[in-house]
Amino acid sequence: MNIDLEKAEKKLIQSIDPKIKSHVIDINNFKIHYNTLGKGNPLILIHGATLGWGQWYANIKELSKKFKVIAVDLPGAGKSSRVKFAHHDLEKIFVDTIAAFINKMELKKPVVVGHSFGGWVGLKLGQKYPEKIKKVVAINPVGMTQEIPQQFRPLSLSFMANVLNTLILGRSESKTEKFLKSVQTKPNTKLNTSFIKHFHHARSIERTDSLFHLISSTLEKGTLKKRYIIFPFLKKIRIPTLIIWGLKDVSMLYPHALEKVNNKKIELHIYPHSGHIPFIEEAKHFNNLLLTFLEE
Repeated sequence: MNIDLEKAEKKLIQSIDPKIKSHVIDINNFKIHYNTLGKGNPLILIHGATLGWGQWYANIKELSKKFKVIAVDLPGAGKSSRVKFAHHDLEKIFVDTIAAFINKMELKKPVVVGHSFGGWVGLKLGQKYPEKIKKVVAINPVGMTQEIPQQFRPLSLSFMANVLNTLILGRSESKTEKFLKSVQTKPNTKLNTSFIKHFHHARSIERTDSLFHLISSTLEKGTLKKRYIIFPFLKKIRIPTLIIWGLKDVSMLYPHALEKVNNKKIELHIYPHSGHIPFIEEAKHFNNLLLTFLEE
């Protein structure tokens, strides 16, 4: 047990809702940590990269008024098992693990809400297991285009993950905070300090791969590996899907082709003044948007 992470998690829970319950379950040789709040139909929240469940601090309580919210730590994040991303296929360790989680928990037709890599997981779940999922919401999801922002292209060289991890994140909490704030587009938005500490202590656990290692594992020759591209499958999605995009996202290129996807099951909502984290920067509107879509 990591004492610092446990303390940070307790403070984060207190800042959201003390009624949040923490759980661990064995899935596909991983220990998967997840937190729950509320009653009703299940709603699974899947975080981006290695940020962990805490990124949803601005959404969990409001969503729990209508749903049983299940906020998961993917393998490699939070209090779940550590993995070396370069040694795994993300579809197996993320998508298939969440599918197995749904089976083992006997969840009936959950809604899946995912951000960034979690958005990719949600869309893949909707593609592979449409019979298991009621609706999908994907926020700035990975996999919409093979092209990636210029600043991430050096990560095609695997050793660069260590270099960027040291230069950008390092070991200090101040660097953690600076990095998390770097994706903000609205300077008046204050990040939850308990979330910052939680992510910092989770990423400081020995043998933890950083989000740079995760990104690196998906790249080759400066572009996204073809097996991680989800866009071509959007026209075949058979369950109601909402794609949300913060248009000022500098870490994810907006795919204008999204506006031309010919599939009545897919809705698109754009936040023109938000970036990579509209669920935080536009929390009140975002929560209402989600609840409206999920109640339709």
